[in-house]
Amino acid sequence: MDPLLKKKITIEDLYLFELLSSIGSISGVAVRTGLTQPAITQKLNRLESQIGASLWIRRGRSIGEPTEMGTRFLHYARNVIRETASLFREIGITGNHNLVQIAASSIPSEYLLPRLLAIYHGLNSAHEIHMTLAGSKKVCEMVENGDSDVGFSGFLRPGFSGKSVPIADDRIVPVVSRQSAIAKSGNPVTFLELASQPFVTRELESGTRSVLEEVLDKHGFANLIVHRSQVVGSSHALIEAIKQGAGFSFVSSFSVSDLYIPEIVDFPEIRRFFYLLFRNDVAVKDSVKTFIQFSKQFFSVL
Repeated sequence: MDPLLKKKITIEDLYLFELLSSIGSISGVAVRTGLTQPAITQKLNRLESQIGASLWIRRGRSIGEPTEMGTRFLHYARNVIRETASLFREIGITGNHNLVQIAASSIPSEYLLPRLLAIYHGLNSAHEIHMTLAGSKKVCEMVENGDSDVGFSGFLRPGFSGKSVPIADDRIVPVVSRQSAIAKSGNPVTFLELASQPFVTRELESGTRSVLEEVLDKHGFANLIVHRSQVVGSSHALIEAIKQGAGFSFVSSFSVSDLYIPEIVDFPEIRRFFYLLFRNDVAVKDSVKTFIQFSKQFFSVL
């Protein structure tokens, strides 16, 4: 027997690994899948055992960046998941013509879409909406590959082959706890003074992180951040970490809640758009056409 056939790696294993890479935390994967955190950890440990290599750089109990092997494995895992989904569509396992599959990054899913979906459902109650939360880069990929009919993202991946429509303007702003020394003083600060604190950031797939890193690199600020204390998988988790005094970060203006926004005297304003994403090179269901048209009208009114 081929030794490869003895490897007990399932589609579920690949899906959990891919999901963890997008969300960035086992707790986030647990919320998405309904599995317990110990069960997810056990499955991921078994996957590493089957492969014979570590896929993640572990920092205590936390999962950090993927290893070199993890990055390579993720590429092939996504290909397998995509091809499996294509196979299911080809043989007719999925065929709900009223289904609209949405992929959304953290900020749109939490702040832009709830009202839209509530109104849309009231007008189109026969349509079934399935929304998947993913990092902005992954959202672009899911739309391109046909894994989602529509995407909402705060970052447009270079070379995105689909159609993108700007739907909302946003600022990415610095934040610290209201109990921090910077907040209590109320004085403007330099970026170097801000960067003396621990830096909390989003996962690699985050659009906010991608936009921020472009600005940091462009203006020569990236090397001033010397203490990166946490990588978190959602805007909510990041906000909570900052509230508890974990350090400083940059967040969408939509998600600022009970946090202090310091004035940085030597740092540029960061602006971006959120985008509605879809493919325009394939035939789409009437339900998807209806949803896209409604979304365009909804955000043009706002």
